[in-house]
Amino acid sequence: MTVATRTKSQESHSQLAIRQALSLCRRHEQPISLLAIELSEVAALSVEIGQDRTQAVAMHVGRILNSHKRCEDILLRYASGNIMLAILPATSASGARAVAERLLSHFKQPLQMDEFQIEVPLRVGVHTSQDNRQITANRLVNDTVKLLRQPASHDAILLSPQTQTLLANSTQASTEPDIVNELLQQQQDNSASAFIDTLMPALTAMAEEDRMVLVDRLLDLSTRTPSRLACQ
Repeated sequence: MTVATRTKSQESHSQLAIRQALSLCRRHEQPISLLAIELSEVAALSVEIGQDRTQAVAMHVGRILNSHKRCEDILLRYASGNIMLAILPATSASGARAVAERLLSHFKQPLQMDEFQIEVPLRVGVHTSQDNRQITANRLVNDTVKLLRQPASHDAILLSPQTQTLLANSTQASTEPDIVNELLQQQQDNSASAFIDTLMPALTAMAEEDRMVLVDRLLDLSTRTPSRLACQ
């Protein structure tokens, strides 16, 4: 009875921590990401190196996670299995994937323990929620953990469908032309008159009232920005 009560208390504390992180992200309109980190093939590892060493490997993974987390990140042990959860508030899909990649990079080389060189079999599920208005803590956890249960998947990093979509959108946005940077580059590469000639078609197409707003802003800039000649 005592063990059961302690387990319920721990689960309640974990849920509270996730709900608080979710509430913070919701209030500030920030994404939240979760990683589910699993030490897989535990049974086979225990047979090979013994249960005590297997437990030591799991503790080593936990120490690596703890040493690289931010102060606002939360590390929790999942209720069942050999899974740890990392809750990453205000972390985008690309940021969460980068965290997973950095974690796995620590275990590229075998871990030396006594006379054994141990290949650490880690799998990481990555799930990011961008719109958190309707999401719950339970749903976040379930959507992350179930990534590790995908049949016939041997990938070390498993991305949720939502995370894949966010990454694809981010990649598409980064490849779209940046008109501001293009104009700045043209301004640097061309004479003032040539740059103004570039802008003329857009200025001509503007409505008269919009052009007057532009004139007002240019006049405002001329009063606030020091002359280049005065600085020479």
